[in-house]
Amino acid sequence: MKKILFFFLLVNFCFSQNEKLSITKIDSICNANGTYGRMKGDINIKNEKNEIIGFGGSSIKTYLNYYNQEYYNNLTREEKKRYNKEKDSELIKANFNQNILYYNNIQESMFGEFYYYKNQLFYLKLKITKNDIVYSYTLNESELENEKEIKNELGLELKKWITEKNLEILKFHNN
Repeated sequence: MKKILFFFLLVNFCFSQNEKLSITKIDSICNANGTYGRMKGDINIKNEKNEIIGFGGSSIKTYLNYYNQEYYNNLTREEKKRYNKEKDSELIKANFNQNILYYNNIQESMFGEFYYYKNQLFYLKLKITKNDIVYSYTLNESELENEKEIKNELGLELKKWITEKNLEILKFHNN
């Protein structure tokens, strides 16, 4: 009986060591450490005829933390430089915000919280507001990797949008 109990405890311990940090813990780390970088940009929305039908702006704000923050804090300056180049232990949270005003007075706003581990998107919280109606999505790693189009009520190619913003965030962060 003791051997079986020991086995279950050992298995549980091994699996818990490999889990990613919880989203709540990542948010608290990000709030404590502040932002890593910010980028803002202007947007012109065009139709199929390449005519501008709306304008707006977007911003990216990233937070950076190392998976083993205590270990990182105890490194020398030179060791931190080497550690920074590896980027394998990096945990990133990025807030993406986009607001658009179409010329027909329709407003659209998107706010996404992108969560990364080792430069891989593993969780996304997305809120879209259009015509005062709010749509919320929470997508985990398996839903993000699914090749099927993510269903939404807006007719927006959400999978394509997520892929584009993901690349934009990683490009901004890794430069």
